[in-house]
Amino acid sequence: MHHPLHQRTLVSLAVASACAMLGGQAYAQQTPAPLEEVQTVTVTGFRTSLQKSIDLKRAAIVTRDSIVAEDIGKFPEQNIADALVRLPGVEVEKDGASNEGQRIRLRGLGAEYTVTTFNGAPVRATSAGAIGVASREFNYDIFPSELFGRVDVYKSPLAELEEGGVAGAVDLQSPRPFDKKGRVIRYSGAMTNNSKSGSNDPRAHVLLSNTWGNWGVLVSAAASKANNANAGFQSTGTYNSFNQRFTAGNFPFTWNLQDPRANLNGMSLSQLHDGILPRFIRITSTDTKRERIGFTTSVQYKTNALDVSWDTLASNLKDDLKNNYLNFPINGSTQALALIPLNLRVDANNNLQGTMGNVRMSTNALTGLTETDFKYNALNAKYKLTDKLRLTGQLAVNSSFAWRNSATTTAEAFDADKRHDLTLDTSDPLFPNLSSNRDLLDRNLYTNFVYSGQYLTEKDKQKIIKLAADYDYGFWDVEGRVKVGLSQVESGKQARGFASGNLLNGLTIPGVGLFGSATAAQKAAFGQTQLVPNDQNNIHVGGNVPQSWMTFNRPFIYETLDALNQNRNAPANLGGTFDAVETISALYLQTDLEKKVFNRSLRTNFGVRYVETKSDVDNYVLVAGAHVPTNRKSKYTNTLPSATFAYDLTEDLVWRGSWGKTIKRSSISAIARSFNVANGGDLIITAGNPGLMPEASTNLDTSLEWYFEKGALLGLSLYKKDIKGRPVTMSAMVPFSALGLPKELFTANNQTVLTNDPDTPVELRQVRNGEDFTIKGIELAYQQTYKTLPWIFKHMGSIVSVTKVQTAGTTRIYDTLSYDVPIIPENTYALTLYYENGPLSLRTSYNHKSGFADFNNNVTNPLGYQRWNNKRGYLDASVGYKINDYVEVRLDGANLTNTKTYQYLDHFQGRNGDPESRIENGNQAGRNITLSLRGKF
Repeated sequence: MHHPLHQRTLVSLAVASACAMLGGQAYAQQTPAPLEEVQTVTVTGFRTSLQKSIDLKRAAIVTRDSIVAEDIGKFPEQNIADALVRLPGVEVEKDGASNEGQRIRLRGLGAEYTVTTFNGAPVRATSAGAIGVASREFNYDIFPSELFGRVDVYKSPLAELEEGGVAGAVDLQSPRPFDKKGRVIRYSGAMTNNSKSGSNDPRAHVLLSNTWGNWGVLVSAAASKANNANAGFQSTGTYNSFNQRFTAGNFPFTWNLQDPRANLNGMSLSQLHDGILPRFIRITSTDTKRERIGFTTSVQYKTNALDVSWDTLASNLKDDLKNNYLNFPINGSTQALALIPLNLRVDANNNLQGTMGNVRMSTNALTGLTETDFKYNALNAKYKLTDKLRLTGQLAVNSSFAWRNSATTTAEAFDADKRHDLTLDTSDPLFPNLSSNRDLLDRNLYTNFVYSGQYLTEKDKQKIIKLAADYDYGFWDVEGRVKVGLSQVESGKQARGFASGNLLNGLTIPGVGLFGSATAAQKAAFGQTQLVPNDQNNIHVGGNVPQSWMTFNRPFIYETLDALNQNRNAPANLGGTFDAVETISALYLQTDLEKKVFNRSLRTNFGVRYVETKSDVDNYVLVAGAHVPTNRKSKYTNTLPSATFAYDLTEDLVWRGSWGKTIKRSSISAIARSFNVANGGDLIITAGNPGLMPEASTNLDTSLEWYFEKGALLGLSLYKKDIKGRPVTMSAMVPFSALGLPKELFTANNQTVLTNDPDTPVELRQVRNGEDFTIKGIELAYQQTYKTLPWIFKHMGSIVSVTKVQTAGTTRIYDTLSYDVPIIPENTYALTLYYENGPLSLRTSYNHKSGFADFNNNVTNPLGYQRWNNKRGYLDASVGYKINDYVEVRLDGANLTNTKTYQYLDHFQGRNGDPESRIENGNQAGRNITLSLRGKF
């Protein structure tokens, strides 16, 4: 390799500035190595972190975006997922309980279409409500952002990249001591206020790093507490009319027109029977207490020829969640329980409004305890055997153990003399006006008490070994580098489920005996003494709704009932139990080439990756009502070619293009689990399919990028993905009694339904390969610091990214007609405006995505409805002032717009007016305001 290559391209210059604090770790990443070794320079500040990101993008042959820390241990945002929304084609999925960015969607595709790695090693980790789902999705909220120094997002295939990401790959990189030589001490401390909970919660981070000759050691730790709250409205699944509804087992309700109080109030009988009501009228308030602690260490030995590091990362995340529900069930209102129209009307969207009688009422206290414990160890090495030949290797292990305990206590007021006259106005469907003629604090209303709970675990463990060699070569006027590598990744997932019965039955009633053996009157009298007023009435739901009702508190659930230990020691749900091991062996060959074409640099990469996947699944199948252990094995191979190029049309204009094939493996749960109940509130059971094959995608990308000044970019990208074999859920309605399953898999209200009628129809789903679809997208990226503008404007800058996506091939059938259903947001954009001048820095960001269908949820399709996610946007801002190197003061605001999130039911044929008048899973989280001090020594 000779030096004209270094002089005639921008690669080395770009990498030099971009790797100012990361040059020592580049060898361990699944990143095309630069064709020439470079020296690092020292840079700091948000503006310079953007410059480094642009330089990395410009230097890459493939389509790649990056976010780089402002300084070692100083990531620009407090959450990795929230930081990534600045990049074109990236959107964040927030956890509804904690209000934190949890997962990302890349180029519109769901989180399951993106593969995540740590320093090049694939990782698996799950958290919060996702525990027990057994998916391949990666949850970013487990880890404090301070533990990472750089994130690379690859959008086009590359042979050396880990397969499994049709949308792309995200590589999280932890810092190492030689990222910045010498002694480094960084610290930060913060306090966050959540407007819904009113809580003030701490956050802290410290990083210590030093180098001595060829040795270096880095230690970093971060910890935080948070108390977030949100509130909203739910329908628990559907909206129906008397004339258009599910089978009677799923949504029975009728009108009692013989009651003396019945009054149609000018409506016709057909209007009443066609008028729509939600399945439940449910007010919710959620309080989540979160604790997170993380550590990372790195011991590094580095010479001119040898670079070895031992990197570790550990993180622990705990959530304590409580949902309080006030329910007015509409389903089940038949015969003597039939609803009485008192003062009803039909609005412009065919929704019934006003007052109805004979309405039942209940309250739920749902508590959830979750914990994820993650550990990662990796030994990385790079050895420069000659000036042209380099060897790299990686040995890594990571493990994640996550558990989730849920416990629901229900107090019901279903007796005939305890019914309500309920007045409902859903002009604002998220925060309706709601009132009852009863005193909800009257203990005597509540006469029946039920408990249900389960304990779920997921255990992931991965062992990774990688070896690679790259060699520089040249012929004629072509400079090249060939790289060959092999790897083996063994991934194990173990899922367990335990469901307890009604723990109330084991309580002792003084002077009576066990609760389960008492009379109904004795149970009612005892249960009423355990109730307390709503202990979350400080979380304002919105609208004019009751804030106080009777419910159960945490001490009753976790001390009196001992719900955690009782659930842990409950009988195993063998249908949800499995052990799955995947062994993935890969061999790849790729070459980078660089040549002058018309006196401009053309850089290309050609490669092929061959992958063999073996799976070994142990689970249980149901035979004659008994669970029998079984083992199933499978094997398949994939050959994944790829080709990319980057051509400098001018000194400032780069044209890129790529073609390649990728795969996306199906959910572990869909493959390995015998059966699963994802939501006990829905009578839906999902059965696994060990024969599921991965989706296969053929990808095309092209882009133009104009680097019109230092730190500036204007780019336009076009892409297309043809995806084949998408798993499709096939459904059938079957009597519950035919399945031989325990009714305790469902929530208390459904247990009652199944007890009263064991032949109640339930929906049995199985996932199969069966659908092909195509997505086409366009991305626009703009970034610039306004250095040529006068006065204060020359210290300003902006980042803009816009993505528009179209899908074809995802359809639903209703009334013999086919309807296109977009499974990804058609439009997303992110806008950031920043100001940085001396010690003062300001930044504000807004990211938005349009609505899209919840394609995996088709429970309402028999009635012609598709569930959609609403469009939503988030506004964040920060202001910082650097007093000196030792102290910087910063104020951050997240979710300043108090964003509402919900789903709604849109009819395929456009019936019933505005579909957003019928919402489900509605929530509004609070604002987070954080005051922090940080600095370095």
